[in-house]
Amino acid sequence: MEIFIPFMLFFLDWKDGAPELTRHPAVYQDEQACRAAGSTILPDRGEDAGDARFFCIAMPDREEFARLMQDIETQHVARRDMRDAEGSPTELRPTP
Repeated sequence: MEIFIPFMLFFLDWKDGAPELTRHPAVYQDEQACRAAGSTILPDRGEDAGDARFFCIAMPDREEFARLMQDIETQHVARRDMRDAEGSPTELRPTP
C-alpha cells in the first residue's frame, strides 16, 4: 500500500505590523504541487500580498493524528477524574 500524505498551503502576511497566518482552502497531493500553487497564487494577490510568504506543510499521518486523539482523550479523562474527585457543584447528592 502506498502512503499518501497531502500538503496544506499557508500564507504568512505582515499587515499593520502584525503577522497574519492563513491557510489556503485546498489540499495538494504532494509538496511540489503545493509549492506550484503557492507560486501562482501569491502574485495573483496583488497589493494584498505585501510582504507575504507562502509555505507548505504536510498534513499529519494516521499515526500522528491517532496519537493526538489519544492525548486529547487522556487529558479529558484526567479532567473528568479530577472533577469527580472534587465533586461537581451541580451534582445532586442524597442527604444523609
